[in-house]
Amino acid sequence: VLEDALQCFFTNVQMRSRREKRIFTETEEWFFCTENDGAFTFENICSVLGIDPDYIRGGLGLFKSACRTPDKSGTAVAA
Repeated sequence: VLEDALQCFFTNVQMRSRREKRIFTETEEWFFCTENDGAFTFENICSVLGIDPDYIRGGLGLFKSACRTPDKSGTAVAA
């Protein structure tokens, strides 16, 4: 589940189409939701795997920012 979510995040971060935007938005919401009232919430999966969810969120935020940082020509740099 976590591997699939990471793949969806990294693959669709540029949001070139409506579909990519929808997938990215849903995946980002899943990562940044702090509720843990379901078996497959990000918080619970991290707990089972012994991973700090805030560490992952920090890395995802940095990756997203890097992908959206304009280069000298004014266009976003692709990941």
